[in-house]
Amino acid sequence: KEPLPDDSPLRGAPRLTLTPHVAWFSDGASDRMSGWTVDDVLDVLEGRPVRHGRVAVGSEWLGS
Repeated sequence: KEPLPDDSPLRGAPRLTLTPHVAWFSDGASDRMSGWTVDDVLDVLEGRPVRHGRVAVGSEWLGS
């Protein structure tokens, strides 16, 4: 359940680090994701399997 209740036992776990949903975000991560998007679109256009995710073409999803 979100947000995690104040009395949740997880809040006291000694080896747990809680982060917000945007904890993944950095300039490097943003650059990688942009590159993956370009790669995936080019894969679809050139008839190759999608490498990094899923691409919607019309109502069809391609990729994993």
